[in-house]
Amino acid sequence: MKKIKIFEFAIDNPLTEEKRKVVEEKIEENAQQSSTTVSYLWKENEETLHITVDPVLIEVKFLEKIVELYAEAPLWARLLLTDKKKNELRQEVEALLHKAEFITAKKAE
Repeated sequence: MKKIKIFEFAIDNPLTEEKRKVVEEKIEENAQQSSTTVSYLWKENEETLHITVDPVLIEVKFLEKIVELYAEAPLWARLLLTDKKKNELRQEVEALLHKAEFITAKKAE
């Protein structure tokens, strides 16, 4: 499987313990709505989040000024990631970044 960069988001504020908790709460909330098992694990000094939704592994890197979103999946699963689904994923991640105050309301305007 090949890891590909899906999105990059500019952020105003870096990852903190409070923001990490908001991210975890959102993952757990979404996992309850999923028909498949969702798991997550923080790695690399707690700045990289790995989310597994079999057969897809999503890697979220929280850097100082950006958040990078990567995905690793078999070819057949990547083919199911249509432009519409990518846009929905982008909107979901952006909403989370606003909720956790990685992106401030001023920047969103």
